[in-house]
Amino acid sequence: MIPNITIRKIRDLISDELIEGGVGTGITLPLRTDTGLETAATDWNNSLSSKIVSSNSINMVHIIELGENDGLTLTEWEIIGSDGTNYNRVIKGDILKDTTQEVHMIQTFIFEVMP
Repeated sequence: MIPNITIRKIRDLISDELIEGGVGTGITLPLRTDTGLETAATDWNNSLSSKIVSSNSINMVHIIELGENDGLTLTEWEIIGSDGTNYNRVIKGDILKDTTQEVHMIQTFIFEVMP
């Protein structure tokens, strides 16, 4: 059995590393072997605007501001660590970004031990 304190330690170690979010226009399904976005957008990464750590999760918000990636159809998202590690790659529905939109990407990592 893994004690709760160990789960929280793993959560904290990962949380300390998570610093940026990235966006792209790739369309292939994510794989465990991915090391980044398939096709990174021009303004592909920004600092996380918020990161909230709770007992078993990390909730992160990454904002694509007005003027960033205008005219692109955004399809993929990632969270990046301080050393450039890609912590995930998510394919979402198409978002056609224009000059009037600010897009908020919200992701939650949940830490729990499965029986």
